[in-house]
Amino acid sequence: MKTAAIATSILASALAVSAQNIQSKPFNLEIVSDDDTVNGKYVGACHSGAAIESLCLTDRPVTMHLNSTSEQDLDNGLLTWLLPSNLPVDSSMRLIADPSSNVAQALFYPGPSGGQYVQFKDDKLTLLSNIDDTQVPIKAGNPESLENWFFCQSYYTSYRYNTLSWVYGKAEPQNPTCVKVSVKRNYEY
Repeated sequence: MKTAAIATSILASALAVSAQNIQSKPFNLEIVSDDDTVNGKYVGACHSGAAIESLCLTDRPVTMHLNSTSEQDLDNGLLTWLLPSNLPVDSSMRLIADPSSNVAQALFYPGPSGGQYVQFKDDKLTLLSNIDDTQVPIKAGNPESLENWFFCQSYYTSYRYNTLSWVYGKAEPQNPTCVKVSVKRNYEY
């Protein structure tokens, strides 16, 4: 019985990983903000550990893709960046939370496993949620696009960068360095 459960779990994981196999045209992510220190800059990838990259602020466009399950829906899926190596690997974005903060860092990890599902709405990077826990009882309904991106000074595995970050909930970021941004997709060709 345990063997069947383990085999089913492995199969389900394999299907989930292989499901995001349709890749969009290449694009870069430009920062739009009222703050001139970040406005017009781009999201890049900065080394933060073994095959781990922070989504950091850069002056140059960096090529990324959206991996999806359908050619008809290239606005939903996993945000990916190609990790350069002898055998290049698609790395997917995930949010890394710390229990001491309401600010989560966006990082690229190799492969699709654990990647954060994203949506581009009017070419702006968003996350989806269908939960509103500010109401009693908690309201669950149709998914809504949320845009709660910031650039914040961050710390991850001894690396310090100004990184793309997500602020959970409706409160302001507790990190005083955070600057509100929108993240705009620009197709490269």
